[in-house]
Amino acid sequence: TAVGITKNATGSELDANVYDIDESKKLAFSYTNDGAADMHSVSWAGSLKAGDVLRVQSEVSDNLDTFPNYSFVRIEKLGSLKRQIPVSDQTIDIPTSEIFTRGSNSYGSGLVIQFNNIERIVGDGLTVDNSAGTVFTAQKDGIISLSASIRSVSAWNVSIIRNYDGTGATSSSEDILANSTENIAGYAENLSWTGRAKKGDKFYLVGDGAAISNEFATHIFSAFFMEDKTKIALSNVEPQFEDADSILRLTGGNGFGSSLTFVRRFAGITEVKGSDVKYVDSATEGASFQILTDGYYGITYNDLRTDSGGLRFGIVKNGDPSTDIGDATQGERILAIAGVFASNDFMNASWSGFLKKGDIIYPLTNGSTNLPNDNRTNFTIGRVGKPSFAAVDISKFMDIELDSV
Repeated sequence: TAVGITKNATGSELDANVYDIDESKKLAFSYTNDGAADMHSVSWAGSLKAGDVLRVQSEVSDNLDTFPNYSFVRIEKLGSLKRQIPVSDQTIDIPTSEIFTRGSNSYGSGLVIQFNNIERIVGDGLTVDNSAGTVFTAQKDGIISLSASIRSVSAWNVSIIRNYDGTGATSSSEDILANSTENIAGYAENLSWTGRAKKGDKFYLVGDGAAISNEFATHIFSAFFMEDKTKIALSNVEPQFEDADSILRLTGGNGFGSSLTFVRRFAGITEVKGSDVKYVDSATEGASFQILTDGYYGITYNDLRTDSGGLRFGIVKNGDPSTDIGDATQGERILAIAGVFASNDFMNASWSGFLKKGDIIYPLTNGSTNLPNDNRTNFTIGRVGKPSFAAVDISKFMDIELDSV
C-alpha cells in the first residue's frame, strides 16, 4: 500500500502510482508491502502558491478501506497580517509557545500515553498536565503543531486526539487528528498535525494498550503554538510588509557521508526559495542544514530500504552525527523518527516548530546499507515568514492582528 500527498499533478500522473510521479510534485508519501492492514499517516509543511492543487494519491491497484474514523485529510493555512484601527503605542510582539516532553514506557488513565520528562516549556500559550498521562492544553486561540515519535514492542494503534473522551484510539466518537496502525512489532511511529486550537482544547497521544518499548530517548511528544491574534502597535510608522517564506526541497538518495556514515546525502535540489537555510552537501560528512534565521519551520524526510532488515531514520537538531539516530546519547535532539522493517517499505518522518539561528539539522539514520539512491527519497525544509517593517514617519498609528483562514 502506498499513500502520498501531491502538488499540481496533471494528465497521466492522476492515474499513476504515487511513487512514480515527478519529484517536483510529490510532497510526502508512505509505503508498506507486508500484506497486512496498515494505517498510513503522511504529513508535509511548506510554502504554497495561490492556484496550487493538492491531492491524496495512492497506487493504481490499491484496495483502500473506507472506514470513516480512520480516513481523513486536514489542511491548515497560517494567517496573514491585516491593518485595523489606529492605536498609539510603540511595541511589537509576536508570541509563540513550546512544550517538549520525552521518555515513555507506560500509560496514564484511559490509555493516554505518559511521558516521563518535561524537558522544555516556553511561553504561556500552552500548559502540560503529566499527572495521569500527558495532556497539552491551549490557553489561548491559535495555531498548534503537534509531533510524536514512539515505538511499541508489538503491533498496535496510536493516535493524536483532541479533547479525548476516553473511548479509544480508533473510536469514531473521537476527534482523531493523526493516526498510525502497524501490524508488525517494532515500528517507530511518527505522527504530526498542524491546525487551529481554541482556548481550553486538550491534546493527547493515545495508544491501544500494547506495551511500549523502553527506548526513552526516541519517545517524544511536543507542541509548538502561535497565538491567533497578535497586536502590533506602531507609533509614527507605516509598516512595509515583506513575504519572507523560504523552502528547500531535495530529491533522490545519494548514499551517506564517507566518515559520518549515519548521515544521509541527497542527489539534487528540486526547489529553492529564500535564504533562511544553508544547505551543505559533503562527501565525507553527508547533508546538513544550518538555520540562518529564527522562526517557525516545517521539515519532512522520506526514505526506504530494499531488503527486510531494520531501518531507523529521522530528523535531528544539533545532534551527534557520528552516532546512530537511535543511540541514547541523541536524547532531546531527535525531533522525529520513523522505522522501516519490511523490504521496499518507505516511511515519512516530519516535524514542525521553532528553530533558532545557528541550529543544525541532520537527516540521520542507523547506518543501514541497503538504502537505494532513487527518487523515492526526499527531504523538505521550509520557514514560514513573518513581516518586516520599514519606518516611514507619516504620523499614523496602526493596530495589526493575525487574519487566519
